[in-house]
Amino acid sequence: MLDLLCDIQNIKGIGKQKKEYFRNLNVFKLKDLIYFFPTKYLDYSQIIKIKDAQPGNINLVVKFNNIKEFRTKNHHLITQADCYDETAKLKVIWFDQSYRKKMLNPDIEYFLSGKLDLKYGSFSIISPTIESVQSPNINSGRIVPIYHQTKGLKSSDIRKIVYSLIQENELDQELLPNQILDQYNLLNINEALRNIHFPRNSEMLQRAKYRIDFENMFILNLSAILLKEENKLLSSYSIKFDLEHTKQFLEALPFELTDQQKIIIWQIIKDLQKAEPMNRLIEGDVGTGKTVIAICIAYIIIKNDFQVALMAPTEILARQHYKNIRSLFKNLGISKQVAFLSSSLTKNETQEIYQNLKDAKIKFIIGTHSLIQVDLKFKKLALVIIDEQHRFGVHQRQLLKQKSEFMPHLLSLSATPIPRSLALTLFHELKISKLSIKPIKVKSPKVIISSYFDYTKHITSIKKHLDNREQLIIVCRSIDSKLNDHYSIAKVQEQTKTFYPEFKVATIHGKMKTTLKTKIMDDFINRKIDILISTTIIEVGIDNPMATQIVIYESDKFGLAQLYQLKGRVGRHKLAGSCYLLFDPEKDNPKRLKILQSASNGFDVAEMDLKIRGPGSIYGIFQHGKNMDLRLSNINDLRLNKLTLEAAQDFYQKHNMIEYKTLLDKANDIKKIINLD
Repeated sequence: MLDLLCDIQNIKGIGKQKKEYFRNLNVFKLKDLIYFFPTKYLDYSQIIKIKDAQPGNINLVVKFNNIKEFRTKNHHLITQADCYDETAKLKVIWFDQSYRKKMLNPDIEYFLSGKLDLKYGSFSIISPTIESVQSPNINSGRIVPIYHQTKGLKSSDIRKIVYSLIQENELDQELLPNQILDQYNLLNINEALRNIHFPRNSEMLQRAKYRIDFENMFILNLSAILLKEENKLLSSYSIKFDLEHTKQFLEALPFELTDQQKIIIWQIIKDLQKAEPMNRLIEGDVGTGKTVIAICIAYIIIKNDFQVALMAPTEILARQHYKNIRSLFKNLGISKQVAFLSSSLTKNETQEIYQNLKDAKIKFIIGTHSLIQVDLKFKKLALVIIDEQHRFGVHQRQLLKQKSEFMPHLLSLSATPIPRSLALTLFHELKISKLSIKPIKVKSPKVIISSYFDYTKHITSIKKHLDNREQLIIVCRSIDSKLNDHYSIAKVQEQTKTFYPEFKVATIHGKMKTTLKTKIMDDFINRKIDILISTTIIEVGIDNPMATQIVIYESDKFGLAQLYQLKGRVGRHKLAGSCYLLFDPEKDNPKRLKILQSASNGFDVAEMDLKIRGPGSIYGIFQHGKNMDLRLSNINDLRLNKLTLEAAQDFYQKHNMIEYKTLLDKANDIKKIINLD
């Protein structure tokens, strides 16, 4: 078998320069190249006779004669020839390809693929692809793979390198047991890989894709089964339900909970009464009241004399939670048991919090990554709340949960819903509660899709809102010029001051010091700033009633789910909001963005995003390495998911997994990635 871990530079046809080009495609090792699947295919396998040719793409087997060269008035070189078979002939033309006349051999046959069109008064084929019938045909006369290209590396270059590789006897080790291959009539891995790259025919291409999809989903489901069995061995604190404490909390709220919120609170209470760790996700749009549910549960935990940790992805969001929770708990008489931990605190302040947590004087700690510091110890940590949980790596979540004698219960909150198909595939051991009803009726911000050239037409409308003491958020993808100098924060700030000279403008981004970010956010919330220019650091965490307008530069470069989140930063209260999605009409197609104009909720957007961008766009789950190999998986195929789940369950029940070490190792690797416990 090939050494799949060898550096790509060691492969024939790839030198030092090409290695750098492949790096742009995230191809570093031989295995990366083997699993660098085509993005599409051109079917050049249907060979016809010239007499049957119709205008459009055609595939022929021909010989050439009457080969000649001449130059046009503007000095372009024309190579012209007649191609013919036993039925008829056609004119063929190439532009500025001086090697063509020398390479054409009148005595041999060629595969020819190209477009037949009416040009220069007669039917001809312009710049076709040709290959000798005597040589391996990789560019014509077959189903031809098309690969993602990058600067310095064309699809045809990749095709040539991959073709030479797949002639080897064995490309990768078989993971699926023989009984699975036989039972479900699957190609072995080497047949599948060869036919993914160079399919013998359309049927073998579909079988190859199905085999890869089956393996991915089978291993994902097997990983979930292993995870479930592992969790049966864990113990957590059992939390008693006290009706009076729950009533106290609900009466302290300035608003009435929806029936949906009350149902979810009761679901969680029942989970907490068990001595096994809860793993529940609350998902719902901005404004549906996820956080108040989490705080209610935290109050119940604290009243049972246990501790709670709330971890947020940004300090802005963590501080906002701390401020709101302290205010609410003040009315309940336990605000002194709530603390905020951040890297911006002094050493003495941090040490005091550490000691109070260890002594259980602090019952509710709120922070960011500072909560996973090695020196931080809890006395009785019973609940971990993670807000916008997809923004934390698995390792970070595990570190936080290890700070307890027993495995703490886990409650995750997210405004980016898991699409149903992904939930069934990756997270079917996770309990999911959905919130769709907002306690306060707020109209969703209007979405305006605009080219950069038309943006100035909307400035008058935006200014009317600013004159009304409302505020504007402008989002950029990059701080500096690494992605696009024209739309960096510095350039956009300069442009914005020109467009809105009478208003106060400020910028915020992740590289700023925490104290400065905090001051800017406070000034924005207190309306000392009219326009805030930011990176996606504000995707979560801003709850500003007066922020009603948002302009997003390079909107076509964002995922739909992320755009939906950004849109949710404005119009959150009584004032109506507007979201302007700017795109470059010369480079981008705004068709995808129109989904946001019709989507009524985040669940619809997440499903659309999954279909368009693939599973890697949801939760960043696949950032942990190439172990997933989900490049082709049709994760929306619920029928295949059901089939592979049944197959995995049956296999696990009937076999000793230790006997299948390679499969077990792979499943355990995936288990570490998908584990939301």
